[in-house]
Amino acid sequence: MGKERKQFFHSLPKELTYEPYSTVTIGKHSIGDNKPVFIIAEVGANHRGDIKNAFMLIDKAKEARADAVKFQHLTHDKIAADNIVYDKWHGKSVGTLSGFYKSAEMPYEWTQKLISYASKRGIMFLSTPFDKEAVEVLDKAKVGAYKIASYELTDDILISYIAKKDKPIILSTGMADIEEISHAIKTIQHTGNNQIVLLHCISKHNESD
Repeated sequence: MGKERKQFFHSLPKELTYEPYSTVTIGKHSIGDNKPVFIIAEVGANHRGDIKNAFMLIDKAKEARADAVKFQHLTHDKIAADNIVYDKWHGKSVGTLSGFYKSAEMPYEWTQKLISYASKRGIMFLSTPFDKEAVEVLDKAKVGAYKIASYELTDDILISYIAKKDKPIILSTGMADIEEISHAIKTIQHTGNNQIVLLHCISKHNESD
């Protein structure tokens, strides 16, 4: 793919062009050309507020032979407004958008417990921070990398704050166009951090739902 890769980058407008690192190291894992696939098991908010579920999901990720297990660090009233959503979710009224995210919160005091448990099980712990406080919690816990959700791709302040921690960044792209992706990459690179992994993601709403 060497020739095709060069042609692809030469065909892009200069403002969208960037040369990626060939290899990014996350913990003991090297990610890049001719490297083993790095598999992340997505837990997100599926712990449903119960740490026993979180432990169980780490076990399941390990059983599935994933390299890492990823959670989310968010606070409901920081990630969403108090606007009422006139819709239903699994047959129940959503109510306020911030309230909807309440069940997705993971208590920050779980962080070290989950990291220790994941380490004992031989799997890497990762998480997606959605605000500066969450970044600091993960930084204190010495995570190996940061994951940025695609709908945070236009939050230059948060992206810069994460990038300045000088850890590898896994960047989702499902909710962004190529200009937004390029801008996010440049925002990270302007901090001196070039340890970027792009995820090719597709976000699609099923009209039949």
